[in-house]
Amino acid sequence: MTGKQEFLGGAPSKHTIWLADYWGGMMGAVQILAALYWRDKISGEGTFTEYSQVHGVTRQLEYALPLYGRHGITRERWGNWDTQLCVHGIIKCGKSSYPKSENPQESEEGYILVSAYEDKDFARLCQAVGDGNLAGKYGKHDARVKAKSQMEIYPWLEKWAADKTKEQVAAILDKADINNQPVWNSKEVANHPHWLERGAVQWLDDPTYGDLLHQGPAYKMSETPPRLKWALKPVGADNEHILGKLAGLSSEDLRRLEEQECI
Repeated sequence: MTGKQEFLGGAPSKHTIWLADYWGGMMGAVQILAALYWRDKISGEGTFTEYSQVHGVTRQLEYALPLYGRHGITRERWGNWDTQLCVHGIIKCGKSSYPKSENPQESEEGYILVSAYEDKDFARLCQAVGDGNLAGKYGKHDARVKAKSQMEIYPWLEKWAADKTKEQVAAILDKADINNQPVWNSKEVANHPHWLERGAVQWLDDPTYGDLLHQGPAYKMSETPPRLKWALKPVGADNEHILGKLAGLSSEDLRRLEEQECI
């Protein structure tokens, strides 16, 4: 389902972050909490838990499986647009935010998400862009969301943004009260006041790797504020604590398991 549309010559694209690993960690934590509840509140007994990453990521296929099961439709690639909402997609701006940068990723043209799928929002978008024709032609969402309609609407928006940076486009859309989000690179995220003030990005003194710029906790809790103790640990870092202190194995047992490459 990922990648550019077929008529734009797109092929399926690999997801560039290890999403299944993060998802697996979260699902594993939920499993542990459920097992503890079962033991402490219901049964008094433990339970064996098992999780498959590839099975877990099927939860992220949205409606692709029900769509095929009910109607026999195989969901297609639709690039940076949306099959269910319009306008709700990423458009290319014509100018770079850092035209003098020697970094190729910065010197390229910017991108921005535009979200104006409700009829009233689309009308304001057309007014901000200065085109009343499309406002009348695609005034209703059922008309806008059709594939052929999107093939006209998004190029129209990119033509309007061709002489602007993503920041200039955002300023115009903000003034018109249109939801938008410039596509930021890692440097822009790392230095953005919102993320820093919220602690979503913070410096961490990791006991193994030293100072790291790292993601902070994604949630807030009033009575038990979450904190980071480490970013990640080397493989086997907790063997001594878990197998020795909690499972009762001796240092000789651990050394023998290491020699046998069991741990």
